[in-house]
Amino acid sequence: MATCKVQKVWAPNGKESKLFLDLKKRLKSESEALKAWTMVYSNDFRKVFGDWRSEDFEGELDENGEPKMLQVIKEEYFKDADAIIKAEKDAQRYVQSSEKLEEYKSSMHDVLVRKIAQLERSSGKGGKIMQTNLKRLKNNLKSLNWMSATRKFTATAAKNIHFAKIRLDSELGKKEPNSALLSRYNNYLQAFDTLNELVAEIQGNPIMAETMKEDLKLINELIGEKEGAKRRYKNYMEGVVADKFASVTNKYDREAIQKMLKEAPFDIKGREKLLLYAGDASDKIIQLMAKVINEQQQKTRQASIEFSRVLADKVDAVEKERSQYKSNPEKLYEPILEKDSNGNLTGRIIHPNHNKAAYDAFVAANGGTALHDFLEFWIKEYGRLNDMLPMSYRMGSKLPTVMKKGWEKVFTSENKLEQIRESSRKLFEATNTDIATGEMTDDAGNVIHQVPIHFTQPYDSAVFNRKRKELLKEGVGESAATKQATEFAIAELPKHLSFDLGSSLQVFQHMAENYSNMSEIADIADTTKEFLGERDVLKTTSMGENIISKMKGLENKNISIKGTESKAYQLIESLIETQIYGITEKELGSTSFLGMEFDHRKLLKLISKYNSMNMIGGNVLAASSNILMGETMQWAEAFGGEYYSKKSYLKAGMEYSKNIPSIAADAIERTPKNKVNLINQWYDVLGDYHPDGAGASDKSIIRKSINSGALFFLNSAGEHMMQSKAMIATMMSTEVFDSEGKSLGNLYDTHEVKDGKLEFKDLYIKKGKDLIKYDAAQQRELSRKVQYILRKMHGNYNRQTAAEWQRNAVYGLIGQFRKWISDGVDRRFKKGDWSEFAEKDVEGNYRSTWKFMKALSSDLKQFNFDISSSWNELTEVQKANVRKTAFEAGVFTATIAGLSLLAVAASGLDDEKDKGKLQALRYSMYITNRLNTELMFFINPMDTWQILKSPAAAMSVTQQVAQTLYYALPWNWDEQYEAGINKDKNKLLHNAIKLVPLWKQLERITPDGIKGQLQYYNIN
Repeated sequence: MATCKVQKVWAPNGKESKLFLDLKKRLKSESEALKAWTMVYSNDFRKVFGDWRSEDFEGELDENGEPKMLQVIKEEYFKDADAIIKAEKDAQRYVQSSEKLEEYKSSMHDVLVRKIAQLERSSGKGGKIMQTNLKRLKNNLKSLNWMSATRKFTATAAKNIHFAKIRLDSELGKKEPNSALLSRYNNYLQAFDTLNELVAEIQGNPIMAETMKEDLKLINELIGEKEGAKRRYKNYMEGVVADKFASVTNKYDREAIQKMLKEAPFDIKGREKLLLYAGDASDKIIQLMAKVINEQQQKTRQASIEFSRVLADKVDAVEKERSQYKSNPEKLYEPILEKDSNGNLTGRIIHPNHNKAAYDAFVAANGGTALHDFLEFWIKEYGRLNDMLPMSYRMGSKLPTVMKKGWEKVFTSENKLEQIRESSRKLFEATNTDIATGEMTDDAGNVIHQVPIHFTQPYDSAVFNRKRKELLKEGVGESAATKQATEFAIAELPKHLSFDLGSSLQVFQHMAENYSNMSEIADIADTTKEFLGERDVLKTTSMGENIISKMKGLENKNISIKGTESKAYQLIESLIETQIYGITEKELGSTSFLGMEFDHRKLLKLISKYNSMNMIGGNVLAASSNILMGETMQWAEAFGGEYYSKKSYLKAGMEYSKNIPSIAADAIERTPKNKVNLINQWYDVLGDYHPDGAGASDKSIIRKSINSGALFFLNSAGEHMMQSKAMIATMMSTEVFDSEGKSLGNLYDTHEVKDGKLEFKDLYIKKGKDLIKYDAAQQRELSRKVQYILRKMHGNYNRQTAAEWQRNAVYGLIGQFRKWISDGVDRRFKKGDWSEFAEKDVEGNYRSTWKFMKALSSDLKQFNFDISSSWNELTEVQKANVRKTAFEAGVFTATIAGLSLLAVAASGLDDEKDKGKLQALRYSMYITNRLNTELMFFINPMDTWQILKSPAAAMSVTQQVAQTLYYALPWNWDEQYEAGINKDKNKLLHNAIKLVPLWKQLERITPDGIKGQLQYYNIN
């Protein structure tokens, strides 16, 4: 018999069972009473006692319609041993179902939380009343038993479902329904899908179902109403989604897309789901969804670029006018920052709608100045941006909740010690000002899916949580502690708020534009995910062949799985969460220690940042090797001639070299002026235009260094050079025409710079035989194509194309510095397939080469020595791939020869007398060997192991820390190395210095350091 207890059981009329209460009193045991009560509902009991549930029953029942206790405890009803065993099982099942329904209260609670969150955007009176009622039910839910909770929740669901159904049907009846509104009403309906689970649980228990007949009838009617409305929505949205996808592809029409929405011929592989960007997945619907999202991201970026250019001019004018305060934003903008009666900053700007007296006084004293012009620009633009957001998020005259960055804390804060302490806490403490894990959560801390609205928080949640804990510890009641902590956190906010108004407005603009653009497609994304969750996905073998059923009755039929069980569904869910709902990093929990809350995700990211500084910052060897490998890949692409030619790449190199002085000069500009930098920015070549924190519009190179880390200059400069050259070469290989089809030259040369802005002529490009206007849509296509090319050559480093594994800080540590591997495998071994981002059929280089070699071998075996016949059977893409592979093979051969020659040159030199020559030779040997190893990584298991066996960056640093701590023990202080390149060096000092960023890299480029690196690769 179950040991769990039930609080109450119910009679068929919906009231608490009097029979059960009387049985408990009589039998003195809840479990025995429950067993006897379930027995009363059994068929065995009814055969002996009479069918008391029948309308023809003539016996006496209690006021709830159940037999009376004294009638049912007679011995003759409990003689059958089998019936008793069955009653015990029924009682246990009833307990389990009751417990399950108690658990469903949590689901009901989540539904209410999400509904309340949705209604917070409502400004109407009805919405506010509904919100109040929902809050009351949410707060009372925990105290209700499962039956009362179910009934109250059902009543609430009925109102909401009726409302949503009426509104949805009304909108569907219009000539041009608003899909965003339809999506909102559908979300209302989906919120109550937990009713389906409730019904399934109750109906699965015959006794419970019998005692809840009327409730079940009502709930089933509601479910029918809900599902019918959802079905009408889905039928309409199928066409909307298909039309949207068809508008961004040249490959598939509406009918083909609708078919793919309903059935998938295969599931994607686990490697695709975890390691590749969704836009490169083999599932075409996922590719199209990624492309639609990218369209919106590019619109946001380009709007932000235009806005930043105007903003930069305004800020420059203010800094010129008030140059004495240039390094201190609080002083620079002080006349337009609101203060309270004590002279403290309130976190508001003076605004005619909030503080007209202060605004009028400022205008009277400063009318016509650059600062006045900036204030008017701020008020106008901030108002426009706030109008893009839901009513409840609008800020009025309150400044965006952008927190001070490093340089601002150093230069502007009076209480620097407090700022340092707060900054230290932010390194490991979770807060609502974090923008990577989702902006709104329910009461359980689960993220609510919505397009994020950042920089509108009324206070810092970390400050609130600390204060509330402190108050509770002092004995203050929960309600009072919450109120006092809220007031304290709101009052504290201005101390930590950024008053760099230019940067704050810039990031707020980017956020608002993103909210507006992503809200346009949120309904498309959610509906697409729903389709993928419901479609049939055929199971395939690792070779891509369909798995055929051998089960009786299903012989020779393809085996399929539910969409929600597929990897494709998981990938599109991750894509939408990351790129639309802004949940770019997964929560990993926290640990309390010494009275503080340590967020695991932040701690791991902190370790990751340190690893980067320690292992990449100032690393000349790594930078040189990366540039050499990168240039090899880009020259392989040039030899392939698929996206750009050898001639174009040579010219691109010369063009970049010519621009280096002005490229460098842009380092001290707020917005770029150089043509190469402007092109990189507009087309997002470097994948780095994401203003998401104060300082984004900063002009000072010193402040930029503090915020971004100048230690990475060598690697950043190399990446800038390589990626810029690839972009220039691609544009130079694209011929442009006028509207009559007359050639105007190449795309790069026809991009002109005027007043620091790219100017686009009336251009046309050819796609096949068609002449297409080079408009904004084509510009976005070029951006996607170049990002695709760079991703496959160098790896995935753009946060907007991040793979699933990059969302997890643990995986991030494991894969740090190895983001090139997965896309490198794809570049070489991918099966032939259509790519929406490349806008063509693509195939792995080595796969194409293998096909060619196989065909050639077959011809030679048949004594057919005409190589051209095998060559001509290849597509243009395959031919390009063979040329790329041939180039790689040539470079590999050259590295073997180069290493041999360098070894010969170094063999006769003395470590002391010829130190300089040996250093140069060993440096050359190191980078040549690195190139050789990385080229062979994908085909030689020994080279693969050579790279993979090296520990993850985190493990390497952990090992170094452990060694340092070991030698820091007093009895180890005097230990020295007895042999090798570190002979006679103190072990503690040597290991401790290696933990200092930059110092370690300076040591690595010394003669002994390079020698040590070569020894790691077994090269002397």
